[in-house]
Amino acid sequence: MTHQPNIGGFDFYTDAGRRKCYSQLVKNALERHGHKKESEEDQNETQEEGNDYVISESVLGQYFTKGKIRGILRCPCGICKDMWRSIPPENDAALADKIANGKDRIELQKLLATLSFMGGTFAMRGLDKHVCYTVDEAVEGMRDRDDLRRLLFDLFKERWTSELCCHNPRHNDALHCLEQCFREQLRSKAWILRIPTFQANNLTRQFRERQNMPFINQKRIGCSGARNDRAFFKFQIHPEYCDEKLQALHLFRKQLSISNGHSDTRERVRDESNILIFLKEIHHPNIAEVLFAYEEETPPRFSLVFKYYPYDLQKILSQADVDQADFSMNEDTAEQFPGSLLDHWVWKGFLGVLDAVAAVHEPQNYIKSIPPTSSIELVGGHFDIKPANIVIDENRVFYLTDFGQAYFKNVRRGEESNLTITPGTPNYRPPPHYKRQAEAGGTSDKVAKKKWTRAYDIWSLACVAAEILDFIIAGGPTAWRKFYEDRQKDDEDSFARFWKRDTNGTEVLKECVQNRLNSYKLRGDEYLNRVVKQIEEMFKTNETPSATAKACLQAFSASVEVNRLMFKGEQDDLVGGEGTHKTFEKMRTEFSTERVLKPLRCSLFVWRNTQRDKITLTVEFPGTDGGTIIMPNSTLRNRDDFIPVGLFDVDTLFDENRLRADGISLQCAFRNMHDGVIFHFHKRSDFYHLQGALTNQFPRERSEFRFRSCSLEQARSFTRRSWNSVSGHLQLWRQLTEEDYDNLYRSTSNPIIILPDRPRVEESSSSSSSVKKMKPTGKKKPITFVRLAFFLCEPESRTLIMVSLNEDVFHEKFDLDKPEMSIERKSSEEKIFAAVFEHPIKDAKFKATSSSWLDYYPGIPLSNTVLSQAVSDGKGFKSIKVQFWNMDDQRRFREMYQKYQNG
Repeated sequence: MTHQPNIGGFDFYTDAGRRKCYSQLVKNALERHGHKKESEEDQNETQEEGNDYVISESVLGQYFTKGKIRGILRCPCGICKDMWRSIPPENDAALADKIANGKDRIELQKLLATLSFMGGTFAMRGLDKHVCYTVDEAVEGMRDRDDLRRLLFDLFKERWTSELCCHNPRHNDALHCLEQCFREQLRSKAWILRIPTFQANNLTRQFRERQNMPFINQKRIGCSGARNDRAFFKFQIHPEYCDEKLQALHLFRKQLSISNGHSDTRERVRDESNILIFLKEIHHPNIAEVLFAYEEETPPRFSLVFKYYPYDLQKILSQADVDQADFSMNEDTAEQFPGSLLDHWVWKGFLGVLDAVAAVHEPQNYIKSIPPTSSIELVGGHFDIKPANIVIDENRVFYLTDFGQAYFKNVRRGEESNLTITPGTPNYRPPPHYKRQAEAGGTSDKVAKKKWTRAYDIWSLACVAAEILDFIIAGGPTAWRKFYEDRQKDDEDSFARFWKRDTNGTEVLKECVQNRLNSYKLRGDEYLNRVVKQIEEMFKTNETPSATAKACLQAFSASVEVNRLMFKGEQDDLVGGEGTHKTFEKMRTEFSTERVLKPLRCSLFVWRNTQRDKITLTVEFPGTDGGTIIMPNSTLRNRDDFIPVGLFDVDTLFDENRLRADGISLQCAFRNMHDGVIFHFHKRSDFYHLQGALTNQFPRERSEFRFRSCSLEQARSFTRRSWNSVSGHLQLWRQLTEEDYDNLYRSTSNPIIILPDRPRVEESSSSSSSVKKMKPTGKKKPITFVRLAFFLCEPESRTLIMVSLNEDVFHEKFDLDKPEMSIERKSSEEKIFAAVFEHPIKDAKFKATSSSWLDYYPGIPLSNTVLSQAVSDGKGFKSIKVQFWNMDDQRRFREMYQKYQNG
């Protein structure tokens, strides 16, 4: 990269080049070792110096070895040589070791790298002597320091002339001018090593100083709606500068310029950002959520970052840059509309978008934090629904995106209200009569033109639905393009919109649109006829349609067969089905409720949705009339717990210190899913397999040991706490990897289902969605996470403590004379990573509203992420002491523990 010279003043980098200083060699080497930001096909020859590479801390650490730093300090150029001529070599060796290995090495390496970019490595020795370890300390530390000024710039006086001074007021002597030039040039390069770290869900980040964003493999892309004040990029984040959720993700950035010349620009950007933040609360599986956002002051702009989706519906319909092979791996496994032409992945994906629009229109139904009121409700609208704003991932999941035109407001319950917006793309815009009439009182025409209702979105959805039908039924992209051209021909302005004005000036549906809808009715497809009828209702031109997005979705989703598969998402995976290690439906399983105390025999079916991180548990049991009752219930894994009630009854589990034989009744429940239902298992292995299938936490065989006492002392707390128990047991758990999980539980095919003619079906809390289907896997990999689970079983203080055994932060000791074991942290600066789960009733606020005895039991998070986060973020422990029942138990546990340590 060509150096950009400073405008006026003494240019230290140019001077370093003339004297062949090592500064330039260091700069060039760091750029070679750094990670390129732009992809090869998107390189920009005019890119600003320093903005084309990410020079990470690991690159600095690998490059700045002790030997290399000594070489830099002993540069043979005229200035550097005069600097070190009288310095003993051992002094430079000590400084090199400090920069390479000292406690302040990261900041010192950043300072040395910044100096190399402005030709100032000669100053490193002097800045260290005056304890200036960062760029800011160097810039400020030079002020009014005559000794440092003379040390660094005396040798440059002969190279300076008064004509070089560009400061105001001008300097009369060389040293002051050189010092100011040096500080300015050092500060101007500091941003190259000022690299921020990004975390998912951080939506309020502001950078007042210029940053070198750690964005790599970046490519500018064109998008619908591109303007001069915005740009779009596909990129990734350097793994050293983001959390695990963002690592390796392909991301999409919408970069909005905040122009000082337009007063409404910042407000418009803020509005869009606030809407996207609000939509995260809805957490709908078919709304593209913003991952993080940030604002920069230099240059002034605001960026919104999303997951990158490779396709949008516009590309699918037109077949532009789409490789059909990308979708062949995910063939549909279950018919949602059997026998209909619309049993097609594009149509089924579109229904997810319709569900998303229903959530946008009535967000109050989806966000628990909004208190219900009797008179006021929150409503919203998207106002720019079109195929280009519906993105699709490689697993055929559809997402509604681009909420730049969206609007939300509070209205009186039961009343439609006008929303003041700028209408979206003309082709998908409804007829003008959809606008609300301006209120009396002199409202200007300009304002009246922006008054629309949520019916705007209903029209736009009908437009997209009509295009999808033509794509599926009439012949793919060729038919879609013909439909587009026909609409253009039938329009006085050559727009491809769906309505026009007839000779009387009346707004009517274009003939080419109505003719296609009529032709679909002749195909003898009952479900298709129902869809067409609903689209015609949405296409009303003589009045504003009364149908809501929710009602449209219900009409489009009506054709569903009544069996257990009706509760299965399009690509949900059956857990523990035929051909797996455990088939849950064949277990001896029972359930009871508050009204039915005697357990009833039942079969269980578990469906896992990895895309939405959702679990569906269906309970099937015979009814009194001979029919089969199907009782499904779903939960998001990050919002629910598996409550192992039976594992807190230590006397039922053990006869003194020996595990009882099968035949006992082990009970479990869930905090939210199947509320009020207790499940009973008569085999310990069945119980643990359900636990493993739902939580990924599986107890190792023969790893259960009862203890006489257990003491755990917390670390890093001002009010240090300890847990002591004389009733309980411990288990050694492994967390199943995805490959282990697949080998144990993933069913390779759906079961054949035979149900009675008239089954009774309970209400389900789940909703259908396109999700990723897991691929078959091969050989097992080693288990990554192993944890020690302590069940403290006193009735008044039931506690579950999970201790991570993966971190090298503790040492264990087994007493050779007593049946005791202790685990101690290695240093006071460390902690034994652990998570503590106590029963919710300990919370006084919870106790006031609790009515269930299950609230006296802690639960295991269903989500691996929640559990791992709890282990990582917990205060951890200083020490753990366990007294086993006898020496034989201690010996057996020690052998198992050491076997784990040896892999």
